[in-house]
Amino acid sequence: PKKEYDSYTTIRVKAHYVNNAYEVQKTVRNVTNGDKTFADTVEAKVGDTVEYQIYFNNTNDETLNNVIVRDVLPNNMELIDGTTKLYNVTYPKGFVFDANTITTTGVNIGNYAHGANAYIRFRAKVVDNSMVCGTNKLVNWGQVGVDKNTIQDNAFVMVKKTEGCDKTTETPNTPVTSTVTELPNTGAGSIAAGVIGVGSIVTAAGYYLASRKSLR
Repeated sequence: PKKEYDSYTTIRVKAHYVNNAYEVQKTVRNVTNGDKTFADTVEAKVGDTVEYQIYFNNTNDETLNNVIVRDVLPNNMELIDGTTKLYNVTYPKGFVFDANTITTTGVNIGNYAHGANAYIRFRAKVVDNSMVCGTNKLVNWGQVGVDKNTIQDNAFVMVKKTEGCDKTTETPNTPVTSTVTELPNTGAGSIAAGVIGVGSIVTAAGYYLASRKSLR
């Protein structure tokens, strides 16, 4: 039987956003055009050399150990061997990685205390392996992993193909995106095998590199 007095309890739940322990920013510039400033998007043509930059900043209160940086190039972009370089307080003029693992297993850039940061740069060449006539949007993903956490960001290179095309086949208003999807959130553990490390702990003294567009 129904009681005359029923009691009900209402619970309201609000989702809270948890800030990531570190910051990642991916940018690019066209070296062939003489670009000095990194941007989210640049224009290029087949044969041009672009330089990608991945910025990492430790916003956590604790030291982050074995920071792994990895990059996935889109179709129609080829890594230039020997161009992967790390900039931080220990290597203000840059540390060149011997192995070309930035686009495979990634590179270990060491340990970073609170407020410490780094830039990782490498160059790639625009090639025509599968471009269509008109505008091609080459999407590049940079990924930084610490323990089981992975943060990623992207940059774009816009390439308009006209050679061997005519007006009936060009599609300049409908950019075709290269077939590279968002990277899985794998964490540093799954991409750490075979990485190249630099070893040292970088302190907050490297904070003068904080602006991602100030380093030339």
